[in-house]
Amino acid sequence: MSRGNPCVFMFGEPEDQSIRTALRSELHVGVGSDNGLLKDPIFTFYENVAEADLVIAYPNAHPVHLLSLIAEGEVGHPLMLQKPVQATATGKQDYPLKPIVFFGNEADWAPFKAQFVGMKHGGLLRDGFDRIVHYTDSVSGLIDYVDKTLIREIPTTRLHYYKYNKQPSDISVLRNPDAGIPSDITIAFFCSASTKDPAHHAHAREAAKMLADRGWNALDGGGSGLMETLNRACKELGVYTYGVSVDPSGAPLLFFERKGSGRPEHVDHYIESKGMIPRIETYHGHSHASIAYDGGVGSAQEVLMTAQLLAQNHPVMSYETVDGNVVQKPLYIMDGSRIWGEVLKELERRPEFRDLRAQIQARGSFREIEQELGEYFREHRPISRSERERHSPRARYHDVPLPRVDISSTFPDLVQRARELGSNGSAESGRPTTRERGDIQP
Repeated sequence: MSRGNPCVFMFGEPEDQSIRTALRSELHVGVGSDNGLLKDPIFTFYENVAEADLVIAYPNAHPVHLLSLIAEGEVGHPLMLQKPVQATATGKQDYPLKPIVFFGNEADWAPFKAQFVGMKHGGLLRDGFDRIVHYTDSVSGLIDYVDKTLIREIPTTRLHYYKYNKQPSDISVLRNPDAGIPSDITIAFFCSASTKDPAHHAHAREAAKMLADRGWNALDGGGSGLMETLNRACKELGVYTYGVSVDPSGAPLLFFERKGSGRPEHVDHYIESKGMIPRIETYHGHSHASIAYDGGVGSAQEVLMTAQLLAQNHPVMSYETVDGNVVQKPLYIMDGSRIWGEVLKELERRPEFRDLRAQIQARGSFREIEQELGEYFREHRPISRSERERHSPRARYHDVPLPRVDISSTFPDLVQRARELGSNGSAESGRPTTRERGDIQP
């Protein structure tokens, strides 16, 4: 079954509005965009790329979108693929990605690229980390590239997105039956899966010692590189370890690199989520604070998603204390290798993202972070693990119930219409009114 015209989706807003006109009139494609709606850049990302057959991004796009396009493309997320993959796929060549275009001149993209200079010099980026992206700064060049790379007839429907959406966030959970009992506090880490620099691995062992001294659990991606070093050091020191990775169906290219799936021997509690974005919720659902240290594009994506969740007051970013309060989970960057400066500078440069920068606390050593977290947990002591496990599954995962949202100021017409229906139509039909259902707060 073939769809109609292909669709191009744009992240950010073009300065030259003739781009939209040219795409529609010359190539006869549908054009969608986020129109600057940045309030929820995380959980709308998959839906937007699922609708697209080609993606265009501009320098003013949300940084989470820009990093996610690179990171999700690198692992071959199924919604980033150009067509359905056959069951006989045996390697990366069988996973064609949707074309990704970053439009703008070199000066416009310079601040974005500057974020990765320190990472590259520190050996934290793979060569050609953005090789899946095509850069162009002319409308004619863009039109030519789209015309050349866009598949006109794709034998697919929306069923692939529906199928993906219906999967549970966590596809598998594996535990080490011989592991001890975890403590009440867990610290999540974002770090590189590929660096071989001895200094970076020394930081991982330093983090493990901090956890052992404090009696805290470790949580990371359960993968290779610094994650493996951290987890192995934790096992030697008796620290309970969590690994939150991605199921092969959500990152097939990563699967080919790992040459398999399953719980690593040095991870006590291993979870595979259906994708990188659902994984970030699982990360924070099992932890009380997070620390990023030596990492690359993937770590930067995780840090900015975490900051975005904090800025939105997402319930997974809070925990309940023994005295009945609810407090936010701190986010730290350990920048002993001086690789995060440009990432933070880019957030400070753009006024609309300074609220993200405000969520991130940068420190020069694990010692500083350990002291601050120790004081934070003394003042805001989390409820015990056994107490959390007595709650309902949702409360146990998120620690706090979802908040009621007041949309009356954002959508006054919708609220007024709902009230009219609630007082007229719904009451007559015998159904509960909108106010009785609690969907909308006056």
